Amino acid sequence: MKNIVLEQNILVSVLLAIYKDDGFFDEALNSVLKQTYHNLEVIVVANNCDDKLWDKIIKYSEQDHRIVPLRLRMGGLAFALNYGIEAAKGSYIARMDADDICLENRIEKQMDFLLKNPDVDILGAQIEYIDIFGQKVENGRTKVPIYHDEIVNFLKMRCAIFHPTVMFKKTKIIQLGGYKYGFYGEDYELWVRSALSGLKFHNLNEVVLQYRIHENQMSSSKAKNSIACLLRYYFKQTNDLKFYLGSLLYSNFFQ
Repeated sequence: MKNIVLEQNILVSVLLAIYKDDGFFDEALNSVLKQTYHNLEVIVVANNCDDKLWDKIIKYSEQDHRIVPLRLRMGGLAFALNYGIEAAKGSYIARMDADDICLENRIEKQMDFLLKNPDVDILGAQIEYIDIFGQKVENGRTKVPIYHDEIVNFLKMRCAIFHPTVMFKKTKIIQLGGYKYGFYGEDYELWVRSALSGLKFHNLNEVVLQYRIHENQMSSSKAKNSIACLLRYYFKQTNDLKFYLGSLLYSNFFQ
């Protein structure tokens, strides 16, 4: 109980960027607002959204003072995320997407781990897949490695951090320059750059988020081609053959 009280004194900024509502935004936002960890702000960055969605976000912010609405006319996820990080007041940033569902104790569990392991800079966790109705997808679970060395090696061939589960130290990501533009896998690029810069990773060995699969998600062909280019770029920077192998896997096999 002592650890939970200590955690609740630390502000966490939950960062959610959205440009359109595919019908899941309300459920996603409410799953954050209902967290067992209460000392948080929810930064909703509406990047190039329509007035209807913006009005909905404003109404939510009027009902719950923890919601910080930010509106951008310029689109682009990387720009929106960097804008939100800059505006965040918390020492820790937790990512969230507008179509997923946080389990109610997600933030509490992640904060508990980070406070007990202050050397960890970037913390992810496991997910389970759900469909458009919120039902669990059969065999819908993908496991990512737990420990730092495993994650760093895994990153050379596949992404080892589920983006909407991540919580990281704000200062560390700002020092790296935040998300970069030009790749569909902007999160993957950030994790690789973080690993090469010496930041420490960990993944909780438990599910903290339900990841929704639906038809409006980004084209997998565009994503995998972009990630293949990303890994070839880092192969040229490091001469690590695992990056080259990863680029071949994305180009020819991964979906």
